[in-house]
Amino acid sequence: MKRYITLITILLSCCAFQARAQKYAVSTNIIEWADFLTPNASFQYATGQHISLEAAARYNCWSWRTGGTFEERQVNEKKARQQAYSLGVRWWPWNVYSGWWIAARLQYQEYDYGGLATFKWVPNNEAGDAFGAALLAGYSLQIHKHWDIEFGLGFWGGYKFYSAYALPYCGKLIDKGGKTFLLPDQAMISLVYVF
Repeated sequence: MKRYITLITILLSCCAFQARAQKYAVSTNIIEWADFLTPNASFQYATGQHISLEAAARYNCWSWRTGGTFEERQVNEKKARQQAYSLGVRWWPWNVYSGWWIAARLQYQEYDYGGLATFKWVPNNEAGDAFGAALLAGYSLQIHKHWDIEFGLGFWGGYKFYSAYALPYCGKLIDKGGKTFLLPDQAMISLVYVF
């Protein structure tokens, strides 16, 4: 994790040559907060009229258990634990922080999902590490001089190392290995502060 923090710090330090109006933006995705209260933040730096660089992170360490006995709580545990870090670039056809945008980024995610399976072929708990690249697109709507609301959707693919368990909590190992994946990455409704 220290490597990722160092990489983000170096990237942001290299980009911070001169502070000008409308060069920086910080945001949080409201949909991520609705997904098991996952704290998240994104920092953007505009390198010109049409390009911005982005560093983002999200972190969730909580799980919820329902039921009276210990066995019931093991079976009924719900969790979407994760820590994810990404570095990317956005292209704005009209003007940075305004209108349509297309983004590409590299992403790492450590995850532990459990109790969320709705299909028979999906294990009840899966934990692992995923590395990959994402493509996203969206629209940024200016609602004030410094405030925007952003809407977006993306997909990401790559390779993951995983372990699958029969139960969300202390379950029997049923599968382990590595494989490629292509998944929805983010649905975004973000509140953005531009300065």
